[in-house]
Parts: sequence; C-alpha cells; structure tokens
Amino acid sequence: MTFFTIITGAVALVHSGGVYRQADLYARGTAVYAKHGAGFIRLSIGGATSAPKIRWAEIQPGETAIINDTDGKAPVYEGEREGVALEAAE
Repeated sequence: MTFFTIITGAVALVHSGGVYRQADLYARGTAVYAKHGAGFIRLSIGGATSAPKIRWAEIQPGETAIINDTDGKAPVYEGEREGVALEAAE
C-alpha cells in the first residue's frame, strides 16, 4: 500500500530562509504534497505549508497533471489528462 503517489512531471518552488529549491509533487487523495528530505510537506493556502518555516511560491503541473491552484484555497490534485501526448504530436 502506498500513501503518497508521485504526480508525474509536477514540481513546486519551495523556499525557507531565503533559499529556494525545486521539489517533486505528490498526491494523497486530492491533497498536494512536496517532497522534503525524507518526508513530505502539505501545500496549503497562499504559499503556506504544513512546515511553518517553509513556503511554496509556484507550482508547475507538468504536461498531464491537473492541479487546481485557486487563490484562497489549497492546491487540489484532480488527476491526469488523457491523450495530451497524442494531441501534441498531431
């Protein structure tokens, strides 16, 4: 059983103490998490995370992931698009 599922190609820009880094994104249900060391931090409203000293600045969902990042709400993972690679090749 897997608790966290990687969101293929999706990354976030996270920062702490003025240091920015790129982190892979994972989903647990519809919640979005960023990889942080040996664990995960949940992305929340307005750049907040479950780790008080770490914030997120941007999300890049990649080519197939659907992540709804509406102002005033935490990012929500809605699944993967189908046929994106086929449409791009046509």
